[in-house]
Order: sequence, then structure tokens, then C-alpha cells
Amino acid sequence: MPLSPRKQARQSTSDGVIGQPLCEDIDNISMSLVAKNYCSKVMKGLQDLRKGGILCDYALYADGTRINVHKAVMAACSDYFQVMLTGNMRESREDSVDLKGISGCGLAIIVDFAYTGILELNSDNVEEVLAAATHLQINDAVTLCSKYLESSITVGNCVDILNLAELYSLSILHSIAKKFILGNFETVADTEQYYTLSTTQLSSLLQENSLNIMSEYCLFQMLLKWIAHSPLEREGCVALLMRNIRLPLLSGEELVEKVSLVPVMQQNRECSLLLTEAKDYHIVVGKQSMLQTQRTQVRSDIKSIVMCHAQNLEHYTLKNQEA
Repeated sequence: MPLSPRKQARQSTSDGVIGQPLCEDIDNISMSLVAKNYCSKVMKGLQDLRKGGILCDYALYADGTRINVHKAVMAACSDYFQVMLTGNMRESREDSVDLKGISGCGLAIIVDFAYTGILELNSDNVEEVLAAATHLQINDAVTLCSKYLESSITVGNCVDILNLAELYSLSILHSIAKKFILGNFETVADTEQYYTLSTTQLSSLLQENSLNIMSEYCLFQMLLKWIAHSPLEREGCVALLMRNIRLPLLSGEELVEKVSLVPVMQQNRECSLLLTEAKDYHIVVGKQSMLQTQRTQVRSDIKSIVMCHAQNLEHYTLKNQEA
């Protein structure tokens, strides 16, 4: 019977054959080798098994849709399923679960993602997929949904995306959507999206120094339009919102000949006081430095020097002049 290589090496040593050190080195070598695309191939194999209904040991139901899966795969990618299927919950002893609050379409896309790492998103399904991913605690899918929405923000959907960010606590998406609205406020105000802003959302936007508008009077008019869209619901919060309009920055002519004539500025006590404050700011020019409030600050998120001369107002950044 032929000797194994190891025994041959030992026999050679006893016979005085050169090569003993090489054999000793081979005995001491330890390596970790990685097969190329191995994980992808395994996941593809599992996906093929699932689609063929082979070795599936659990069924997910949502909105009348049934999807066969492997418990191990779902538990590995989802904290929700890991707790459900590896603990003492009733579902762990059954062969299926009916998932409430998510759609069949959203569930199907999330299950495909669990097996492939690929999330198929479009404007029609992203909300359903996000709802399913959040419910099932599949964080990677939630992150991808957020990135998709970030890249899809337009004037026609920015408030809808802001609402989704608030609903699902997506802080980065919320910041990006808010920044988009602030930078395109006048354009957004000409769309139906503007009128879907809540009182809290609009108040938050009006407080921002980075709000991009032509003038404070234009912003005043936009606020009146928002209130007039649903007067019965919104007139009660007019004072709260008007506090964030920087009336002292309007010209004296605008305050006296335009703002003063608006019924709500006459009838609402707090709005009337805000108007008086703005007029006083223009009357006592010499004391303006002592009357500084948030409402007297020029809107800008860039540090700059403001120069007033005659009827002109200019500001200079530390790098460039901006008229």
C-alpha cells in the first residue's frame, strides 16, 4: 500500500533525504482562503430554493398574499423575525404568521431583499416597502428607502417626503427634505404641496434664517394664502405663525398701506401687537439697536456685513459681495 505524503516525508527523513525543513514548514502553515462571490452564490441558491418551494418551513401572509420562506433566512436579516421565531412566542410553534399593517406588495419586495440584498423601488411602491421594512425591522432596507427618497425630492412631492420622514423617524431624510423646501419656498408655495403643510411644519420653516424668499412682505402674503386655504381650521393659529414673520423688516409703506389693512391684523389682538411693534421699530430709528429681536434679524444663514444707505440694502459676505 503506497505511503501518504506525510509518511513519505518521515521515511525520507529516516533515510537521510534532504527536505525535512520544508515538510516542517508545511506542517506550520495556516491560511484562511475566501471563495470569490461565495456568499452571493449561497444567497442565490437559497432564493432559488424559495421560489421552487423547496425546504421552505414557514409562510408569511399579508393583505391576502402568501409567501413561503425559510425561517433561518428571515430570522438572520430581521430583528422582528428573530424575536418571533427563536423565542417562546406562539408564532414560533406554528407554520405561518399573518402580518398586519403591511401590504402584500411591500412584503414581497422585502422578502426578495432578504434573499438577494437587492431592493426594487419606484415611486409607486416606495411607501409600501418603507412601511414593511420598518415594521419588520430590516434596517438596511429602511436605509435604502431613505436614500431613494432623498434622490427623488421635487417641488411636487417635497412635503409628502417630509411627512414620511417624520412618520418613520428618518432624521437625515427629514433634514434634506426641509432644506429643499427652505431653498425653494416660493416655488413650493405655488403648489398644492404647500397647503398640506401642518401648522407645526410651517411654523418651523418660518423660523429658519435659511428660508429663501424675495422679501418678508412676500412671505406675509404666502402665510395669508395658507390660512385662506382652510380658514376655519387655520385662523386659530394665525398669531402663532405671524410671530415668525419678521414684520419690522417690511418698509413703513408696506406696514401702513398694506399690512394694516388686512382684517386679521386688526381683529387678532396678538397680531395687532406685532404690527405695532413693527411700526414702532420704524418710528424710533435712533433706538433700533436697543429693540433687536429675532424678528429684526435679516434672514441669512451666512455671516455677512449689512450696509444700508438711502433706500438701498446690501450685504457682503466675508468672501464675496452679494447684492
